Amino acid sequence: ERSAVVSPTRLPEPADTVAPPDSLAGLNELPAFVAGAPPPPAPPAVIRRSETGQATLRAVRLDQPIDVDGVVDERVYEDVAAVSGFIQVEPDAGQPATERTEIWLFFDDTDIYLSSRAWDSSWADPQWIANEMRRDSLNLLNNEHVGIVLDTFHDRRNGILFNITPLGGRMDGQITNEGNWNGDWNPIWDVRTGRFDGGWTLEAEIPFKSLRYHPGGPQIWGIQLRRNLQSLNEIAYLTPLD
Repeated sequence: ERSAVVSPTRLPEPADTVAPPDSLAGLNELPAFVAGAPPPPAPPAVIRRSETGQATLRAVRLDQPIDVDGVVDERVYEDVAAVSGFIQVEPDAGQPATERTEIWLFFDDTDIYLSSRAWDSSWADPQWIANEMRRDSLNLLNNEHVGIVLDTFHDRRNGILFNITPLGGRMDGQITNEGNWNGDWNPIWDVRTGRFDGGWTLEAEIPFKSLRYHPGGPQIWGIQLRRNLQSLNEIAYLTPLD
């Protein structure tokens, strides 16, 4: 049910590992660790879906860091296509999300960047429910938010979660053994949010040093993306879920 995110060049490695090569050779021959997962999208595409809705994403290497200010205005957002096409789980499972969500995944030598435009037809008179700023409060799940889960070891059992609300409220934590939650995991990362004529935006910067992952490269991680429209009691994900 998860997607796979592939970085076509090396990721920075912990000091006790050997840096992987930059070569793209063999990228499209990487094994599919999830049955039915489509092969990596060929650049410049950033997503490829299977007939059943599973997806493989490609993270894009940046030439220079993003200014994490919550304003999605750098040239890279024009040059790189966004990931979209979210699918409802609630209330109408399997139907397209009622509002568009655009996601970008970037990386450089030190950080992963998550950016989003969360479109909302009520933007001129927002109906967003966003009233919590306490970090890791479970009330954040009842706020409008965009979320990402990264399975950095691609074992389909463990992951790390980041949820972000229009106010910049944040939730982060570890998921182990397919469901055990550890909200005490509070890594160093930064996020800023903003508004545009169409909804709200976010830019997040997550240092590699805050994460754990296999040495070597290319890297294949599991990923899931989520959009919560609390005012509509709607939850949508990148891929269809039961």
